[in-house]
Amino acid sequence: MKIIILVNNNNIGDNNNASGICYDINSEQATFPVTSINIEDPNALQTACKPDDFTILIGAGNQCLAPLQTIKEALGDQCHTIWSGHQIFDELTSFLPFIDTMALPSHTIEPAFKNKLPSSCSLIETIGIPHNLRAADLEQEFKKWNGRLQIDRPCLLVMLGGDAPEPDGTMKFYKEDEAYRLGIASGKMAQDEGYHLIAANGPRTGKHNPVTGEVRQAAHRPENLHHEEASDPVSEAFLKGLKESGIKETDYIFEDFRFLPKENGGGVRSVYKPALQAVIKSGGKIIMAGESTSMVTECCDMTPSGSVYIVNNSAMNNTHHRHIDTVEKSGAARVLDFTETGEFTIPAQNIDQTNAPYMPATRKIALTVLEKINMGVPEQKLSNRIMARPEQKPDL
Repeated sequence: MKIIILVNNNNIGDNNNASGICYDINSEQATFPVTSINIEDPNALQTACKPDDFTILIGAGNQCLAPLQTIKEALGDQCHTIWSGHQIFDELTSFLPFIDTMALPSHTIEPAFKNKLPSSCSLIETIGIPHNLRAADLEQEFKKWNGRLQIDRPCLLVMLGGDAPEPDGTMKFYKEDEAYRLGIASGKMAQDEGYHLIAANGPRTGKHNPVTGEVRQAAHRPENLHHEEASDPVSEAFLKGLKESGIKETDYIFEDFRFLPKENGGGVRSVYKPALQAVIKSGGKIIMAGESTSMVTECCDMTPSGSVYIVNNSAMNNTHHRHIDTVEKSGAARVLDFTETGEFTIPAQNIDQTNAPYMPATRKIALTVLEKINMGVPEQKLSNRIMARPEQKPDL
């Protein structure tokens, strides 16, 4: 038995989706040889169509559907296909007969779509999106910061939100006033509960002028500005609120997301992964915006239950709100509100037992597939990746 991953050079997110599923299938009790095939390489696709062993074929995203169909038609029952996506689109229906296991976030699925599924296609409803982030990745990134992130006390990671589009492309904006309010509330929380606060933004924070819609070219690409200084107005508003909360300068750090100059090798500078590991190591908490489905999923998957707090914001569309609703009802995270005095309050949580306890998407997919091909694997043996269950804190 072997695994083939369909790789799309134009979409890293889809590749991470498929690789994460593969990682959890290749458990301690079921280690299969893995081959990655570029969907734009006709010779590799032709080779994959030659039957030599039972194949688990994994693809993610719309561009992998046609190659998946080609290989499935060639291998037939000697191939179990897995397709994972983050939304439903019109052309997906025509590929359903060639998908044995389909994974989609539950908040994207309508009853009408379920009625279209052939009996040969098993639908797995996940909370969030599969990813390939591992504990070893976080530890490696943490070490690169050479002790700059303090973990002698619990850390509070505050991730600012960013501008995000509606399904039709209309941009919604994460605004200065809500960032300012977040700064005040998170600063007060850090002081009240004794946290060391790590504040960070992302590439979408303050990206657009909310009045004109124009892209701010200098945001996260400044010249002669230290990385501890904000390069966009939204982050500046957050820092203003943070300082007005009364927090001491020694009790927090701020790191501005940066696109690094091409002449220096390019890439990005981000504290997200090192800070996430600092939270895990110190037993801290995370406060984050709700419009990044991938980041919310990663934080919920990599930390113990009760570690993640989500703040709704004006950049979130209806799909984002539905996702956060399923996350909260699964018990993986809590949603914060603000009091009239500018502090956080935690509303009562309504757990939906159909979604609880929370299980990472890759684990749920792997368990289902291994059972379907008659290679059931005990869940506790499934993966070496640190994927905390709601009642557990991961071993470090």
